Amino acid sequence: MTEENKRNAIAYVRSDIAILSEQTDDNERRAYHHRASAGLFAIRAGGLITLEELEAIGNELGAANEKASRQVLAAHP
Repeated sequence: MTEENKRNAIAYVRSDIAILSEQTDDNERRAYHHRASAGLFAIRAGGLITLEELEAIGNELGAANEKASRQVLAAHP
């Protein structure tokens, strides 16, 4: 059951990361960034992922946030 919980928790966070990467509005970008970050740290606090997994998914989150930031700037010159 723990492995299934882990997969589901990671999938949930990654879905927020995917939505984050598509944002062109700064308020939405910040909301999805905070939501994904909170979810990521919650699954770490719950012991479902390792520090290495936290770092890897955190890097995905950072890349998505950078992409969204560029899209926000492009949408609102």
